[in-house]
Amino acid sequence: MSTEKIITVLEADEVLRRLRAVLSEPHVEERFYSTLLRMAGQPRTGAGISTGVMLAFFDYTSGLPPVIAAMLTGKIPEYLAAFTDDKEVLAEARQRLVTAGVIDA
Repeated sequence: MSTEKIITVLEADEVLRRLRAVLSEPHVEERFYSTLLRMAGQPRTGAGISTGVMLAFFDYTSGLPPVIAAMLTGKIPEYLAAFTDDKEVLAEARQRLVTAGVIDA
C-alpha cells in the first residue's frame, strides 16, 4: 500500500495563470498547456504530477527542434510548481525527476 500523500490539483484557471507566468507563448499554451490542464482539479500524488507533466512534455516536444525541448526542460521544476502549493507533494514530484535524471537536484 502506497503512503504517498494525495492532494487535489489546483483549479484550471490558477494552473493556467501559473503556467503562463513560466512561459506565455501561444504555441506552448495551445499544444502543451492544454494537455497539462487535464490534471487540474484532479487527485494526484507527487508521482502523478511528475508523470503527467513528463507525458505531456514528451508529447509536445516530439518532433520539435532539440533546442526548444532543452529550453523547456529547464522549466520543468516551475511547471511542477504550477499544480500545487503543497511542499511535500512538490518535493516528491521533483525528487522523482531528479532520480530519473530529468532535472538537477
